[in-house]
Amino acid sequence: SRPSILSLHGIPEVDARFGGGWLSPLKSRALALTEGFARRRARNVVLLNTYAAQLLGEEIQGHCWFIENPVSDVFFSTIRKPAGYLFFAGMIREEKNVLGLLRIFEIVRRTFPDIRLRIAGPVREPKYMKRCEAYVIEKQMGAFVDFLGALTPDQVAEELSGALCSLLPSFQEVAPLFVSESMAAGVPVVASDVGGVKSIIQEGRTGYITAAGDHEAMAKATCVLLGDAARAEEMGLAGRCLAFERFHVDSVLSRTLDVYREVLNGSCLLE
Repeated sequence: SRPSILSLHGIPEVDARFGGGWLSPLKSRALALTEGFARRRARNVVLLNTYAAQLLGEEIQGHCWFIENPVSDVFFSTIRKPAGYLFFAGMIREEKNVLGLLRIFEIVRRTFPDIRLRIAGPVREPKYMKRCEAYVIEKQMGAFVDFLGALTPDQVAEELSGALCSLLPSFQEVAPLFVSESMAAGVPVVASDVGGVKSIIQEGRTGYITAAGDHEAMAKATCVLLGDAARAEEMGLAGRCLAFERFHVDSVLSRTLDVYREVLNGSCLLE
């Protein structure tokens, strides 16, 4: 039988294109076939944003509903105490462009030589991690870059409390939770224009969006925030207000209940 509701929180075949060597295209194709089978059969599909719907296109044959990721209360209760560093949280893998993050940081240090970079996240691609470590050594940035490993949500929130801004230079994202968490914590974000990032960040109001792979542009936007504390604080506050409206657990729960009620009351969607 066809599933009544299918909830999608990612597009695995797109993620599989990164970091897997010559097997990546095969893995991506296999995932597209298996995941696509379920997506085509679902009568109702819950997506995080319109980007996912546009990317999947006609493969989604059921009715689309949009429910954003909730953000834990621990981020909303974070007390800001900026401490002179930039912050990134995510898996250490090619898709997240951590090597690009280090290049951005190198450029930022030309203007702000005392700034630090703290990187949180589990290592998913050890060879890629070695490249990142080698770059830090090559550029003599070891005293300014901290690899923190995997952190709990409470620990990420604590890191965000001291961050001057968050950086996300990814090559691919659907609905990056790190951006939503940063906004909830009152931290302005500079991110690459990929996937559903534009559905979260309001350009010039809660952060800046730059072209993916344009490290100079992302470094420049970061320097703008570092050089204007008032602007950074204003963006952080705007982000926290927006996050509370859209990503607080109560808001997401209310939206979820509304969707399920509509589905249950709409018999035509369940035939």
